[in-house]
Amino acid sequence: MSNQKNNTAIQSRFHVDPKHINNKFEGYKLYPFPESTDLTRTPLPSGNLDVSREGQQHSTRLGFRELQARVRFNHLAYGCPINEHVGVSYFVDEEYTVKAVTFDKRDSTTHFSTLVTLTRPLHGIPNYAQPDRTVPLCPEYPSLIALGPELVLACNGVGDIELIGIEQQGQNKLLGTTLSHAIYEGEGNEGISPVPCVLLAARRIKSKVIMVVYSQAATKKTRFNIATLEMDIPTSPTTTLDLPLTTRHIQQGLEVPVYCAITADGSQCIYGSEARYSRLSPDQNDTRSTATEMEIDKARQHSIDTQQPIYQWTQDGSDITIQFELPAGTPSAAISCQITRDHLMLIVRAQQVEFSFPYRKWWTNIIPGESTWTIEPSGLLSLFIVKQDARSRWPHIFETDDGVLETIDKERLKEIAKQMEKFTSDTVDNGPLMQQHPAATDMDEDVDEHGQPITFEIFDMNGECIQEITSSGQEWLSNAFESPTTHHQHHYQGLVPPSVVCKSDVDGLVYTWDNQHNLTHTATFDAFGFVQASKRDSRFVRHDPGLGFITIVESSRNCYIYYRHDDHRLIEKQTLVDLTQGHDVDILGVQLILDRILMVLTESEIITILV
Repeated sequence: MSNQKNNTAIQSRFHVDPKHINNKFEGYKLYPFPESTDLTRTPLPSGNLDVSREGQQHSTRLGFRELQARVRFNHLAYGCPINEHVGVSYFVDEEYTVKAVTFDKRDSTTHFSTLVTLTRPLHGIPNYAQPDRTVPLCPEYPSLIALGPELVLACNGVGDIELIGIEQQGQNKLLGTTLSHAIYEGEGNEGISPVPCVLLAARRIKSKVIMVVYSQAATKKTRFNIATLEMDIPTSPTTTLDLPLTTRHIQQGLEVPVYCAITADGSQCIYGSEARYSRLSPDQNDTRSTATEMEIDKARQHSIDTQQPIYQWTQDGSDITIQFELPAGTPSAAISCQITRDHLMLIVRAQQVEFSFPYRKWWTNIIPGESTWTIEPSGLLSLFIVKQDARSRWPHIFETDDGVLETIDKERLKEIAKQMEKFTSDTVDNGPLMQQHPAATDMDEDVDEHGQPITFEIFDMNGECIQEITSSGQEWLSNAFESPTTHHQHHYQGLVPPSVVCKSDVDGLVYTWDNQHNLTHTATFDAFGFVQASKRDSRFVRHDPGLGFITIVESSRNCYIYYRHDDHRLIEKQTLVDLTQGHDVDILGVQLILDRILMVLTESEIITILV
């Protein structure tokens, strides 16, 4: 794998335009949302939508970035409107059936249509087989992207990619037909075929479909392959065709891009991410025989592997101590830990290290009320666990043996005991040596919200980075909705990539693309950087392509809407929509289906909001 950037790549930076900064802005004023007139709720036909898939509930470790990508996944896909009154969106139900949802704003009615059923994956492996730990067996969520009013690209989450033809029948009824099928082979060394993947972007270019997908790389640590692929559009609609996928190039990096777009002519793709990407060899059967490439790959693998810590543990009677070596000065705000009777939930997100144990069952039950965790200034994170059965001796920490043996030195335990005595004493001379938190800490509490600056990389058809735009320290906040607006028809027609909002100081700066693929600061959502940072739960953050509003949708409760005008007013309007009304249901997706009309998918209903 080559990690060298093209020396001819154009380097540029974000520039803030002072005329779009409102230094006198005072804040937002909350207005009640008129639910009786501007909101409709329609129960889902199945009653309850379960998006979890067989194989996704597993006890193996999930990297922080993998977990982050799953949380950010939007289960509601944008569809091209039937006309100016009827908007469309799509989702995949638990039976892998593609559903179309239409909303007619003239009478505020919602209608459902069944299109096609995607290829159903075969789950599980023979009980005599033991795959290598690097094999990406865990299925991804099914994904959909509309290529136009008559075509939808779909992936079932395990590597089957299908092209669906759409036909209108009546005002609000849609029919679907599977036109072609292809399988994603990945890099070629994953040890599984097809390779589980997710659609990131897709565009129809004459008789071809250009698409970008991501998948897990076959490595011990979390790495992602971002592949640009081509597929022909079948000319005959009479039979379903099995078509090959052509791989243009595959980039590899430490995270899934938060921004992904394909240019209007299909010749370039744009990734926005905190991480840089490196091109894999275009020959998937290449053995990387040259010593230089092998040394580069080995050095990069070592660098990535050493970024994530390995825990140590020991036990003494009823007490268990688990330790992670984090960088010195790691703040307690970077750690979210919940210790329950039967499992551990741990997320660490700091500047130099990120990892997670989102749900790891203990080998046997513990006493959570007597268990806790601490973080030292040196970066030593310690979990102190008390067994429910003091006489038992644990062979390993978690229900599934991950091969980590009991290794902490006994002398080190004595030092820890002394530090704990000092910490728990009534008087401390120079302040506490460690910061202690209760075991039942909420998973969202005190999570470090400080992200990394975003960088945009533009790749050509051969996978060469031809342009790199750095954000001068600005963090990604929001992507534009994939929706038509009467004021910005060029966005609907796809002549320029969608705009993006980045955080600069307290503001959210809007950057739009020109025809030369440069980003320009064209507008500002005043104080939105501050507003977004104050929200503990920001699952979906999207802005109107016409720049009239920006919204934050939580995982299980509210939708916050912040409005914007071009006149530098001192006070802007905000409103709040209670989506779930206190019910224990998840919010799964959101789209802007018509100008100023949001559609939200929850586990139990479709909600439409007139913004």
